Amino acid sequence: MSDTDRDHLAELMNECPPLWIIESTVPKDWHDTAEHILAAGYRRPRVIENVEELAALPDYTIVAIGGVLAAQKDRGHWFTAGDGSPATFNDEAFPARVLWTPEEADQ
Repeated sequence: MSDTDRDHLAELMNECPPLWIIESTVPKDWHDTAEHILAAGYRRPRVIENVEELAALPDYTIVAIGGVLAAQKDRGHWFTAGDGSPATFNDEAFPARVLWTPEEADQ
């Protein structure tokens, strides 16, 4: 798989089952569509593999843990979204996905 976001999106779209029937004479090249999606602001989610990578994230970053829980970093500590209780991370929390970083607010 290619490392570019455009190629990654095109490959994902190509793997999707068709929602409509396309005649076999129509080429399935999703690169133009992927280019439009990227122009709209899509970026491949950043994956965090371990506690060290998690610690390196800036304050106020929001991550998804195990696909079911969100946590935000504040002054070096992690808190669960919603009730604000302290969040701890064990091996089962990874991979985690970065949902938002402060740098994205500037874009």
